[in-house]
Amino acid sequence: VLHWMEHDLFSTNTTTTVLDDDVVILVDPDMVLLRPITHDFSDEPADQWAESKVPAWTKVSRGRPIAQQDGYLNNEWMSLNFSYIFPNEMFERPPFAQGPLVWNTGPPYLATVADMYEIAKLWTQLAPRVLYVYPKLFAEMYSFILATVQLQMPFSLFRSMVVSTTTTKSREGWPLVDALSKNVCESSKQAVTANMDTAHLPIALHYCGRYSL
Repeated sequence: VLHWMEHDLFSTNTTTTVLDDDVVILVDPDMVLLRPITHDFSDEPADQWAESKVPAWTKVSRGRPIAQQDGYLNNEWMSLNFSYIFPNEMFERPPFAQGPLVWNTGPPYLATVADMYEIAKLWTQLAPRVLYVYPKLFAEMYSFILATVQLQMPFSLFRSMVVSTTTTKSREGWPLVDALSKNVCESSKQAVTANMDTAHLPIALHYCGRYSL
């Protein structure tokens, strides 16, 4: 992300003028969009936000990023060796209860260019150190979270941006899937073909696992 921003997005060879308040949307490569994704979630139902509460902001702007409330992550990152990860500066761990409310982010991540650049710079620095103390699958995600905490940049967490893991019902868009009369892919195809409203669908299907009936 940092390399792309510095060598392509900010390149003098680009034909489009990049503004600090433009929005970057970072998704996993194994995510398939079921309906359009934008930076404005103002019309989304209140029960689709973390803890079913409409947050302080529902539209991405400077200092106000939005992300999926990740269905896999817990507060494990709060117990990492911060003295190693932040050797030259203090790290203030947020209250435990704030984890699933504003910090346990997952893709898609949405932030302005200015905010994403600050995150990417610190994320890049922290990732090798986090991987050293936590050599597991979610090291890069915990690095992202720690960067946002250090930058004091909480997120509004949207619950149904993605369906990913079936082990959670409360932190992803599975209630939207369960309410469909057909399977999610057929419903999405029908809605797009008929130019119907797709707001009842999750935004993306995450192909990180196998889904079967």
